[in-house]
Amino acid sequence: MMKRPADEHRTVRSSLYWPAAAFAGWSLLGLITSLMTLISFRITGEPRSAADAFAMGMTDMYMWGLLGAAALFLSRGISFERFGWTSVVLLNLAAGITLLLARYPVERQILGWAGIRSGPLVQAVTRSFPPRLLTYLGLLLASYGWVYIIKHREREVREVQLREELVRAQLGRLKAQLEPHFLFNALHSISTLLHRDPEAADRMLSRLAEHLRTSIRGTDTHLVELEQEVAELQPYLEIEAIRFGQRLRLTIEVRCSSRLLVPHMTLQPLVENAIRHGIAPSVQGGHVQIRAEQLDDRVVITVEDDGVGIAAKRGTSGHGVGLANLRARLQHLYGPDQSLDVSPRVGAGTAVRVTLPARTAE
Repeated sequence: MMKRPADEHRTVRSSLYWPAAAFAGWSLLGLITSLMTLISFRITGEPRSAADAFAMGMTDMYMWGLLGAAALFLSRGISFERFGWTSVVLLNLAAGITLLLARYPVERQILGWAGIRSGPLVQAVTRSFPPRLLTYLGLLLASYGWVYIIKHREREVREVQLREELVRAQLGRLKAQLEPHFLFNALHSISTLLHRDPEAADRMLSRLAEHLRTSIRGTDTHLVELEQEVAELQPYLEIEAIRFGQRLRLTIEVRCSSRLLVPHMTLQPLVENAIRHGIAPSVQGGHVQIRAEQLDDRVVITVEDDGVGIAAKRGTSGHGVGLANLRARLQHLYGPDQSLDVSPRVGAGTAVRVTLPARTAE
């Protein structure tokens, strides 16, 4: 037998929850009404049995349950936005009077099946119609209040979903912008080695293919574990290590849990900027240090180089595709609960420090 998907089971359960809860509620009220009716019989000395009290109490409450369901249906269909206040009042009043009048013959028929005789119909309507109308109007007002709450909640959920879809679309555009930027730089590096060192160029090309395969698999992923982020950085580091040879020294230190979540492709643009603007212009090359650590409820990622450095003005203003792109993605993902700081190191070089909330996938 084919099993239903879990989502379908949840949908079926949620669609049955409120009708079942309403039935249980009206049943409980019916039992309470039956008990009160039986007590009334005993006080007044009316020769009615417990079965009669039960039939009368349960019938009364179940009829009110049906009228409550009708009120809820009417409150959803006859809305103020669609019909206006005057039409809503008149339509509901006409519907309420019709439903209440239709209740009397149905109720008398059910009680007749139970062997309970009722008095004259005109007398029953005259005696009980006004209080029943007030009770129905109370149910109707409660139904409109409930519908208003549900619609307000649905509107809030839709607004949140629209905001999330907008953020995902913006993140997707930013990430699509970053991938070609890296690709062009990598191809430029390969082209510089193509005639000078074909074997090195071939190794770089294989590393580039590996990086692109990884990127394609994670196209729709905006947050990844730190371990994955470091692993996906390796092909790029190998490309640059082949390109610069002894001129480039790399160090990676992870001093926190590798399960912490970070934005996808956070390290690559930081390391690329360090190599491109710090190490490449330096004749003797330099050292790039990548460090990740957790400080209380924050994860701090630092990329430092001892090269010629990036001008502080340029770094803090977010110029360049890499830093500007990363700054925009951090803002979309975390809002004000993040920071990206660029500062000169003591002596030589530049330090870039990214601070994020410490979160895991669990």
